[in-house]
Amino acid sequence: MSLRRLSLVFSATLLATATVQAVDLDAAPRTYATEIIATPDAPVELANPGGVLDLSTPLAYNFSVDEVRHVRIQCPGISFGDDAVVSYLGGGLAGVGAVNGLGTDAIHFSITAGDNAVLATDRLLVTGTRAITSTHDVTCSYGLYDQPSQAAGGGIVGRVVSRSGAYLAFVPSYLLRVDSQGRATADVEALYPPAFSAFVTAAPTFNRDLAQLGGFSHGTRQSLTGELQPLTAAGTPITLPELLAPATALVFEGDFSRAADVFLSPLADCSVPGPAADGFDEQRAVFTVGANEVLGRFLCFLSGDEPVEVGDYTVSLEAVPANPATYRVSGLGPLALGRISRNGTELQAPLAEVPAHFTSRMVITNTGPQGFAFRIEVLGETGNVISTGVASGVVQARSTRVLDLREVLTGFTAEPRAALKVTVAAPDTQVQALYQVVNPDAGAISNHVMVRPGSN
Repeated sequence: MSLRRLSLVFSATLLATATVQAVDLDAAPRTYATEIIATPDAPVELANPGGVLDLSTPLAYNFSVDEVRHVRIQCPGISFGDDAVVSYLGGGLAGVGAVNGLGTDAIHFSITAGDNAVLATDRLLVTGTRAITSTHDVTCSYGLYDQPSQAAGGGIVGRVVSRSGAYLAFVPSYLLRVDSQGRATADVEALYPPAFSAFVTAAPTFNRDLAQLGGFSHGTRQSLTGELQPLTAAGTPITLPELLAPATALVFEGDFSRAADVFLSPLADCSVPGPAADGFDEQRAVFTVGANEVLGRFLCFLSGDEPVEVGDYTVSLEAVPANPATYRVSGLGPLALGRISRNGTELQAPLAEVPAHFTSRMVITNTGPQGFAFRIEVLGETGNVISTGVASGVVQARSTRVLDLREVLTGFTAEPRAALKVTVAAPDTQVQALYQVVNPDAGAISNHVMVRPGSN
């Protein structure tokens, strides 16, 4: 028989038709798009060209002459159309009674053997239309019963044969995938201050101004996995223009506050610029892609003149439906894409004061085996002009450097206070820093561990 049919066979019983196995729909159920909108109140009819949705099962029971049994076939999640017809396919003589339950997910009917040639390997075939009432996978069951009431009710009472198997599957029609995760290191010893404003020269970009933050692909299921594209209700492979509106966008989240540009590239080294972001702010970069596939692309970050922050980056698809009455689309992600780290340490004293009659200090400790350089940046209040002295230095291996803040902050036009940012050319795990205020008259000491705005 040339028609593609589902066979519901589920035991190790060896049938005469040895090619019949657990499910015989070209070894898989027929697969539809999970985006189809179908509910019990608004079912969706599936096209059945060439009988591809015809349902077939072996009897799995040898009949005696004039023996009558009652069949129940149930497929939760679909409804059998009023045009459904059940036929006996075999070498014997058998009559199929009136089919009950049309318009529901379960039909039942009698079968009567006219001779002793109605065998377990003979089959029943259900033709006609089907309608889905959801987009959950559909498994059909076949039962052979003693009495008509038992077949009508289902269950195990009076059941002499039971088989079940996959009939319909529903899968997402489009996917988002991270092909490779990216990692870049902002360099504490950037050639042009400030620190961390350029990247360590390394693969894959070998460029101090560029970071590649991961490769990704977005497209149809068939493009990304090689599987057959799921079907529309009409039985044709579904396409992205049927699903996604022009406003659909890829969104990358992370810290873009210090980026001069954000773009996609077809090459891992970012040497060939592709589309630039439609827009990016401190937290998001957006690329409008509509119904287009974006395959084998890399996110590229061009540094500016400011220190690049430590952070993680993700990719998401913000899906907008092209046909909201027919298809329900879902966003994808966020998926972990890449990370920017630092090869040094940043420490901050959000408020450091040098009031009269108090001693103010900054203490930097190096627990590592090598000395390291540090640089101090002073951040004052608007209108407060601050004069500075010591702005850099070295802390030797396994030692502590104590700085009198009166030698760092030498003058103010307003209140004697400022924020301090210390950049250290050493691993984060080897550096500690403390801001200390001492009242020598009272003998009181106040210690404040300097904060780390980001970790490596």
